Amino acid sequence: ILKNIMQYLAALSASQQFRKLSSNLRKLIFSCYLNYGKLFFDQNNTGYLHNVLLDFTTFIAAQLKDLGGLLTQLFTLSVYMILMFIISWKMTLFTLIIFPILNHVLNWLIKKIEKTSKSYAESYSAISKKISNVLMAISLVKLYTTEEQEKEHFASMSDGLEKLEYSIDKKNNLITPVQEMIMLTGILFLVSVMAFVVVKEKSGSIGSFMIYFYILRKSQGVIGALSRIKSSFAIVSGPILTISKILDEKDKPFITKGQKEFTGLEDKIQFNHLNFSYKEGVEVIKDITFSIEKGKMLAIVGPTGTGKTTLINLILRLYECPPSSILIDGIDIKEFTLESLR
Repeated sequence: ILKNIMQYLAALSASQQFRKLSSNLRKLIFSCYLNYGKLFFDQNNTGYLHNVLLDFTTFIAAQLKDLGGLLTQLFTLSVYMILMFIISWKMTLFTLIIFPILNHVLNWLIKKIEKTSKSYAESYSAISKKISNVLMAISLVKLYTTEEQEKEHFASMSDGLEKLEYSIDKKNNLITPVQEMIMLTGILFLVSVMAFVVVKEKSGSIGSFMIYFYILRKSQGVIGALSRIKSSFAIVSGPILTISKILDEKDKPFITKGQKEFTGLEDKIQFNHLNFSYKEGVEVIKDITFSIEKGKMLAIVGPTGTGKTTLINLILRLYECPPSSILIDGIDIKEFTLESLR
């Protein structure tokens, strides 16, 4: 009764921690989204960002649930090893030789899983972007009658994703049988050694060797659980890498915050030799100079893509502009707090 109560409480505790992990990760990513400038959202598809925020965080938490039993498994394995050393330290030393062989084979498989996991994360993000683009532009798809092309393109991407998922499953499911075959080979050799020691050398007892054999078999299950934990880490390596790129603030667009309170326009807004580009080396606005006086109307005309909306977005500071290129009442727009200006 006590064991079942403790197991239930342990499962609840682990579940709570990993739910919390998923929630905290979501909050952290969402906070980063809101801190980045608009340029970040121009460069990243909405479907991809939605996918990272909800799907990847849930997937990571679900895969890492096995981590909750890691300490228990390590403690259990240490107890088994002590008992095995007490019964026969010679055979235990031989048993330990099996572990490096097993670890080498499993590491090879886990590296394969990690590589496939990264491809899976990229493919999953790509199909998410595709879904978002098609559904947001469904009118264009209908008007240009490209439904069949979109179906074929999506089917191809979906099949590619399926192959990657199956590849991960193949490698992941191979871990247990490979581990068992290596362990069983070692155990069969040990049984032969036990028989030789008991029959030929008349040393040791069958009872103690049977206990040793039983403990060794039990430890095999524990080692299997530890291998599954390593496998889970490998499976989530791709999504974790994607999330870490989102959280990495290096080269991310931020809008600098000023200290001066904006109390309202008094005279005019000036554009002073303004230059702006979304991508390095591709200028959208080049050396623009003009003024917008308070109380007067000014029309900005031109074909699509010449930077009309960009000018408004720069006044609102949705993008970062060069110093002293936009002035309000003679004060650099970058000196005002974002809250008061907007």
